[in-house]
Amino acid sequence: MWAELCQQLRRDGFHEVNARRLLGLPELVRQPCFLCEEASPAAAWVNFWLVGQAQAREGCWVDALLELGLLEVIDGLIRSKVTLTPCEDVFLLADPELQPDSRTYALARLGPRRPALHLNCGAGLLPLLWGGPCQDANPRALAFAELNARLNGRPFQPQIPCDTVTLRLPMKRPPRGQAPHNPDLAAYLEDLPAGATLVVACSLVGPVKLPGYQVEQLDYARSGLTDYAASLVDRSRLLEAFGPESGEQAYRLEVDQILQACRGIAEVTDSVLLIKRCGDSHRIRKIAYPLAEPEVRSAWPEEKPSFGCPYNEENLRQLLDLPEVLYTAEQIPGLLFRLRQESSELARQAEYWLMQQPRRGRRARAMLLPCLGHLFFVDPMFAQRPDQIYWLGPDSLALARCVPRRPRQRSLDLCTGSGVQAVLNAGHCRQNLAVDINPRAVARARLNARVNGVKLAVLQGSLFDPVEPGRFDLITANPPFVPTPDGDLQLFRPGGESGEEIIAEIVQALPERLDEGGLLALVSQCPIMSNSQPLERMSSWLGAQRGWGLAQLRFARLDRAGLIASHTSQAQDFERWWESYRRLGIQGAHLAVTLVGRLPDRHPGFQRSLDLRMPDFSISSAVGEFWDALST
Repeated sequence: MWAELCQQLRRDGFHEVNARRLLGLPELVRQPCFLCEEASPAAAWVNFWLVGQAQAREGCWVDALLELGLLEVIDGLIRSKVTLTPCEDVFLLADPELQPDSRTYALARLGPRRPALHLNCGAGLLPLLWGGPCQDANPRALAFAELNARLNGRPFQPQIPCDTVTLRLPMKRPPRGQAPHNPDLAAYLEDLPAGATLVVACSLVGPVKLPGYQVEQLDYARSGLTDYAASLVDRSRLLEAFGPESGEQAYRLEVDQILQACRGIAEVTDSVLLIKRCGDSHRIRKIAYPLAEPEVRSAWPEEKPSFGCPYNEENLRQLLDLPEVLYTAEQIPGLLFRLRQESSELARQAEYWLMQQPRRGRRARAMLLPCLGHLFFVDPMFAQRPDQIYWLGPDSLALARCVPRRPRQRSLDLCTGSGVQAVLNAGHCRQNLAVDINPRAVARARLNARVNGVKLAVLQGSLFDPVEPGRFDLITANPPFVPTPDGDLQLFRPGGESGEEIIAEIVQALPERLDEGGLLALVSQCPIMSNSQPLERMSSWLGAQRGWGLAQLRFARLDRAGLIASHTSQAQDFERWWESYRRLGIQGAHLAVTLVGRLPDRHPGFQRSLDLRMPDFSISSAVGEFWDALST
């Protein structure tokens, strides 16, 4: 029975790389608001096991899992109440709360893989991969561990001598008002025999002190205090107990209380400790996150430009130790401290232009941000003027790095802001036009065109209104896209209550504005709606399917609460936004770059979505090849 299920899963391509590719996630966890749109057997299994979609399924394994209460029948369809997660060459059945987390994967991939005694074994992934007996205080965990041993044809708890003990220690919330501390390992070390190794996956908030023990510390990830505090609060329990609005307020209050107690702690490090009762030494190694990259298009080659000056993206990211040259207000003190430890001219320039610190009696009123070998003057990120010009946010960078920029005749950049996309377009097009409704943005785009030495005409007005009749080969747009019931946000934010009102207006104009073979590249926080798919909505705005191709490259994903929190910090607004999102069916959003191309009229058209990791540099050529393959 179990062998039949495993054979079918492997035959249909339900393995770790495929599942991570389809979900667009670095780790496999249940995603109830997600749906894999790919029409493949592997996607169907992902939707069944990891998304929880009810499906028609047959096999003796169905009867067995129904009898165990792990499946249920709803209107004649089967729905999984558990997850089945592929990992390397095994499958793991588990309750969602017993699914492997990052600590489990870290132990599996970083520890000295050999038969061991596995404490806090959860659903039994480590015994499957390493071998050896397991223990857990949760009887349901042990039941799953035994079931998974049978599913994968492995022995359960063989009585073999082990010189290794594994231990996964989840984070525990400290008593109210007290700062977090490193886990207490004394109880686990008391009975550790000489020569044996205790392998521990845990989170650390300070140096490890274990006199009399040899410790090798593998640091594989780190997080800021806000993420750490959020992970200690059971948000789902609060939402269930108090409802979505009050529960979310209670959640944020508890997170704030933990942050107050964390003063003086810089960050939290996720580590694997290898501890032996011999010697007295401590070795720390910082290593890459223990995941192989999926062999999918998320590994598209990136085109790093040859920089002409040291003030560039790569150098600044290394200097600031940030994934992007962007930061939050809470990070400013630490970044300033870091810059002031450096004696380089680059650090002094970063302190002046990025941190807005005075230099020689002067203060910069604009930030200077690099992007793909160009430099752009933008408004400071934390300015609060109503006509503020948008800086280079993650959406700007995603669009800049993904647009297939090739030699073309005419380009148009809508909602140009600082002119980032228009300047990049001008490097490949003969005639270049940019439009913005904000007069300050018009002046700023003209300045940035001069700074970067390109010819660009910039007009003031709303979308296509100031543009003379005519068609373009390339249209780029970073329009206002925040779904909001408020209309008084800064100019670059509100996209109507659905977040798609301005986007719909742009797409509806394409039949009159886009030439055959032309392309619209648009970035947005694309709403995930319960009653429709984004490309279906865009196709309806076009009014046609034949002769049009639509592709969407999706990056970071936010749930409904995270989406609201990213745009309003006022507790009194949360309930109103939540009700608006609930009524419209907005479950969350993807940061997405959408490509709409005008094909020959006889072409049947296509719709395709792809989940990627955010590129660090341009993947323009790879996206162009991807588009060409879809269009032929």
